[in-house]
Amino acid sequence: MKRESRTPMTGLLRALTNELCTAGCRLMTASTSSGCTFWPPTLMIPPRRPMKKWRSPRNSTRSPVSTHPLEESRPNSGSLPALGYRQEANVEPAAALSLEDIESMKPYCEFQSHDRFHPILRCCDVDECEAEIAQSRKEIQQLTSNSCLYFAFPNGNYGEREIQLLRSAGYLAARTLDLGFNDANSDPFRLKAVVVPDNCSTQWLSVHITMAAAYVRYLQQGSWSGRSPQF
Repeated sequence: MKRESRTPMTGLLRALTNELCTAGCRLMTASTSSGCTFWPPTLMIPPRRPMKKWRSPRNSTRSPVSTHPLEESRPNSGSLPALGYRQEANVEPAAALSLEDIESMKPYCEFQSHDRFHPILRCCDVDECEAEIAQSRKEIQQLTSNSCLYFAFPNGNYGEREIQLLRSAGYLAARTLDLGFNDANSDPFRLKAVVVPDNCSTQWLSVHITMAAAYVRYLQQGSWSGRSPQF
């Protein structure tokens, strides 16, 4: 049988991850009324996949160059309408809350911003980025009759431009997908997070609260600092 070749770094990451997972499971170990205990699951590290770089499609329609002082050279979605894509179109089944859903939930939670149509802000030109950030806040306040002061970056992608636009729009803080905890000295516009998938089981939760799984995934995409990989 052909033996899988492993680099010293892969072995190091595997050992580090297993140690962190074991520590997390010890923190999460709890006896239930039936005497059951949660034990560390086996964590498999998938092979590293290189990130795909964005490439402009052939014959794409480019938007005019903006003269906004915050503008940088970024990909754009100018060719999508030619393919029939409309981000304002209604879809079935619904991908967002209805007005009735919002009204019924208002007594139990607050609604804050995640921009309007969920584009990756760093891939938007500055005019679209500014509209996504500012208009989202205004629309949420109109729909809920409550203040909207906090923002979560779509896909965890952000830069100085996005933070400056958030400040200008009147937000007080923003959450990233950078790994870590927050304290009184944390930058309110770069709040860190413990990344947990929506479909996470109780056993996998013990792994994710150590941030080991997400950190290994970030390492595989070239991020050593725990910052969410950017594009």
